[in-house]
Amino acid sequence: MNDTALNDTALNDTALNDMALNDMALNDTVAAQWAKGLAGDWAILAQLSSPTMRVWHSHDDMWLTREESIARMAAAAADAPAPPPSFEQVRTLATATGFVVQATVQGLGGQPGPTHIVQICTVVDGLIAACEEYIAPETSLG
Repeated sequence: MNDTALNDTALNDTALNDMALNDMALNDTVAAQWAKGLAGDWAILAQLSSPTMRVWHSHDDMWLTREESIARMAAAAADAPAPPPSFEQVRTLATATGFVVQATVQGLGGQPGPTHIVQICTVVDGLIAACEEYIAPETSLG
């Protein structure tokens, strides 16, 4: 390989690294906004969701469209006690393809204790294209 080819490869690697860093920064920004939405500002979630977003929940093993997910959340909020359960201790971690959320919800689905939530979100062009949500009520294993 000649020096020009080596320099072109190095430039391409640098450009890819810069793109990855930009994606991570964007994903971190989207994650921070998503966390605000989970903490109670539900309108943010709709703004950050791609029109073609898909949502999966571990409790029913079903993929939903964005509209189906919004309708389900609205129905759950209407049936919830006042105030409705909210996400607490929301933590996010940006990844190369999106971000991961860890949180706790008190009183979810009438559960007496906390429910732990992990979301794996995929970001495309600054919007959330997919969200996989794993839900586990806190239990005693002993």
